[in-house]
Amino acid sequence: MEFVKGRLINSKDKSPIPFATLLIKNKSKGVISNSDGGFKIPFELYKKDTLLISSIGYASKEIAISSLDKSKINLIVLLEQIEQLDEVLLVDAPRKKRKRNAKNIVNLAIKNITNNYSFSPYSYIGYYRDYQIKEKEYLNLNEALLEVFDPGFGVADLKGTQTRIYQNKNNNNFQTDTIAS
Repeated sequence: MEFVKGRLINSKDKSPIPFATLLIKNKSKGVISNSDGGFKIPFELYKKDTLLISSIGYASKEIAISSLDKSKINLIVLLEQIEQLDEVLLVDAPRKKRKRNAKNIVNLAIKNITNNYSFSPYSYIGYYRDYQIKEKEYLNLNEALLEVFDPGFGVADLKGTQTRIYQNKNNNNFQTDTIAS
């Protein structure tokens, strides 16, 4: 499968923009840019679509995927956009109109831990991806399907959480750095 690759950078200092949202317009699909602003999208699946790019602190941008070059890493420049937000006032539910200070809010959150976190065991299946970057190139890309067994909030994660790997793939399409792996 062919991918179109890109990297999001700041217009002022050309620094990467990590963890930006890249959505396919009018579809519930997309990706998040990685820590160096990089991303890749399957070209054939979305070549007729438009990419909606947004990140806090930057003006949103739309780009036709067909306008991106499949043979190189496309640099996409985002302009900084600072917005002043209005003050937010936290109040209790309408039945209680008194204002709370930060200490009272934290105490209330602690008091409600048992309501907000599961103390019962549970499990979930997830997708895991691990990689390293060396000289702006991806190395040692590994992917896995795994299940996590969590005994609940009352048990320390390191002691109680267990994982089971169902499928592991060492992606050989990437160079391997034996020291990092």
